[in-house]
Amino acid sequence: LIKQYNIGSICLFQGSPVKQATILNRLQAMAKTPLLVTIDAEWGVGMRMTDSVLPLPKQMMLGAMKDEKLKMNGADNPLLLMQFQQSIERKAFIAGGGKFVAPAQRLVDFAENRLSSSLPDCSYLPGLYSSSLKEVLPLFIYKSIQQAFKEYGKKMKGYFTNDAVVVATESRTSSPIRIPRDAATLQHPQIKNLYPCAEGAGYAGGIVSAAMDGERVAQQIAFSLHAV
Repeated sequence: LIKQYNIGSICLFQGSPVKQATILNRLQAMAKTPLLVTIDAEWGVGMRMTDSVLPLPKQMMLGAMKDEKLKMNGADNPLLLMQFQQSIERKAFIAGGGKFVAPAQRLVDFAENRLSSSLPDCSYLPGLYSSSLKEVLPLFIYKSIQQAFKEYGKKMKGYFTNDAVVVATESRTSSPIRIPRDAATLQHPQIKNLYPCAEGAGYAGGIVSAAMDGERVAQQIAFSLHAV
C-alpha cells in the first residue's frame, strides 16, 4: 500500500516498542513522504504493547461539555477550546506538585468533597498526589462527574467505593479543534489525498462514532481509487 498508493499514516495496535520501531523504520524507508504514526491507546502505550510496558488506569467517567458560552465564543477563536483544554492540564500539573505527578482523590472522597488522607497504588509511574480535584476541573464538569459516580453506585453494587481512585486529568478524548475537509470528497480542501478522520481530526466523539467515520472515509478512498 505504501509503495503503490503512497499511504501516509500508520496506526499501531499491537507488538513491542522495539518490534514496532523496526517495522516503522522499514516502512518509512519505502515511503516517499514522512509517515504520520499514531497509536490506539486511550489508556497508555501499555494498552497495545503489553509485553514490556505498564498500562495506565482506564477511564471510568467523562464529563460532557455544557458551557454554551464557551462553545459560542469558539466561533471567533478556533483555538479557544484547545486553550481551555490546556488550562485544565496546567492546573492538574500544578496540583500534582510538578514533575508530571497526577493529582488524585479516592472515589467517595471525591464525591463528598473530602481530601484523601491516603491513596491506593496506581500503575501511573510518576505517581499520585492527594489533591482536591475541585481546584483542577471546571465546576460544571466536576459536579456532573460527582453526581454520575453516585448514580452509578446506586445501580452497580461495589462501584462506589473508596478503594477506587479518581486521577486527573484525561483531557484529550476528542480533538478540541477540527481539521477542515470537503463534504463530498472527505479530503482536506488544500491537501490532496489527506483525509481528516475520526476523533483526532474532530469528526467523532467516541469509539463507535470514530469507527463509523472511519468506515465512511475508507469507502470514499476506495471509490476514489476505483475511479482512477
